[in-house]
Amino acid sequence: MTTAKREGFTLVELLVACTVSLVVLGVVFGFYSRYRARARDEKRKQDLHWLADALELYYSDYGLYPNTGTLRSSVEARWLTGVLYTALDNYITRKNLPIDPLNNTGGTSGYRYWYQDCTTSGANCDNCMALESKRICGVISGCSGAGSARRLYFLAAKLEAQSGYYCLGTPVYSCNTFINWGGCVNRDDMSPP
Repeated sequence: MTTAKREGFTLVELLVACTVSLVVLGVVFGFYSRYRARARDEKRKQDLHWLADALELYYSDYGLYPNTGTLRSSVEARWLTGVLYTALDNYITRKNLPIDPLNNTGGTSGYRYWYQDCTTSGANCDNCMALESKRICGVISGCSGAGSARRLYFLAAKLEAQSGYYCLGTPVYSCNTFINWGGCVNRDDMSPP
C-alpha cells in the first residue's frame, strides 16, 4: 500500500515562520516609532528657533517682548488669537504660527509649545548652564526688578525621544514649572542674550 505524498508546510513550520515575521515587524516598527519621535522633536526645535527669531525682531522694533501676562501654550485658543499672535502678526502669519506636531493637552505630560515673558512679578526662572555636551537648566531668580520687565522671555517644548524640555530665550530660559516637570534639555546653542 502506497501513501500519497503530501506537499506543503507543516503546522510547526507555519508557526515558526509567523513568529519570525512578527518579531521582525516588531523590531522594524520600534525603530520607526523612535525615528518619528526624533523627527517631531527636531520640528519642535526648529519651530522654537523660528519663534525666537520672530520675538527678536519684535524686540528690535519695540525694545521689549510681547506681554502675555501668564504662561501661554499652543493648546489654548489664544495661541492663535491672543497677545502673542497679535504681537507677532507682522513677523509670522496666523497660518504659519508654529504648533506642536502632537499639540495635545494632558497636564505636564502634554506636548505643546509654551511662551512667557518674564515680568516684574518676581517669578523665579532658570538659566541654562553648559554641562559637557548638553545644557541642563538650574533655578536662579532673575525675573524681578525694574529693568527686567518684558526684557526676558522663554520658549519651551516637551521632547519625546529624550526626557525633558527644549528651551530657548534670553538669559532666562524657562520657569520653575519646567524644572518640576523634569527640567530643560537643550543640545543646541542658546539664543544670544
